[in-house]
Amino acid sequence: MSLGVKLKLLRREKGLTQAQLGSFFNLAESTISLYEAQKRSPDYQTLMQMASFFEVSVDYLLGHTEERHTKAILAESNELYQVNSGPSYVHLKLPIVSAIKYSPCGLIYEKGPEEKWYTGQGSDYNTFWLQVKDDSMTGDSILPGDYVLIRQQQDIKNGEIGAVVVEDESVQICRIFKKDSSIVLQSANPAYPPRILAGRQASQVKVIGRAILLQREY
Repeated sequence: MSLGVKLKLLRREKGLTQAQLGSFFNLAESTISLYEAQKRSPDYQTLMQMASFFEVSVDYLLGHTEERHTKAILAESNELYQVNSGPSYVHLKLPIVSAIKYSPCGLIYEKGPEEKWYTGQGSDYNTFWLQVKDDSMTGDSILPGDYVLIRQQQDIKNGEIGAVVVEDESVQICRIFKKDSSIVLQSANPAYPPRILAGRQASQVKVIGRAILLQREY
C-alpha cells in the first residue's frame, strides 16, 4: 500500500477526520487530503510524528515493510519499552496533573493517583497529561474530557497550542500569541473571546508547556 492509503487507513481506524488529524500536527485539512491523495509527501519530521501518533514504524508508512511495529524489548525499570531498531521510541506511564496553581515562588503541580500510557519518540519524562475541563477549544477538536499531553517548556512559538496559568486562575489550554509586551490567549470557540494581557497582567501569565498529543477515551 502507498503512504497515502496507509495514512487514510490509520486515520479512519482512530475515527478522525482529515481536519482533526491535521490539527494534531498543525497542518491544514487540505494538506492531509493531499497526503492521502499522493499529491504531496510529508517531510521526514512529520513522518516521524505520524509514526509516533499511530504507533507504527516509519518503514511501515513508507511501504518498506508491511509489519506495523518494530520489535520491542522490555527494559528493567519504569515500565519503559525501547524500540531496538530505527528511531528511539518509548512506551511509558506519565502522570495526570489534576491542577496547577500559581504562586510567587513558582507553579505548584497537583498530580492525581492515576497515570496514562504514552508511546512516542525519545524519553519524554518532562511531559504530563492534562484533562480538558471545558469547551473552549472545540474548534480545534479538543473536547471536554480529552487528555492533552503537555511537554513542559517556558516558551512556545506564536500560534501554538499550549497550557498556561494566569494568577489566581485555573490552568487553561489555548493558542498563545506574543507581541512586544502583550500576550493573547486565543480559544477555538466563538463563545470565548480572546484575552489580551499587557503590562503587569502579561507578567502574571506563566506558560507551562506545549500541547503535543491528544487522546480521547470513547
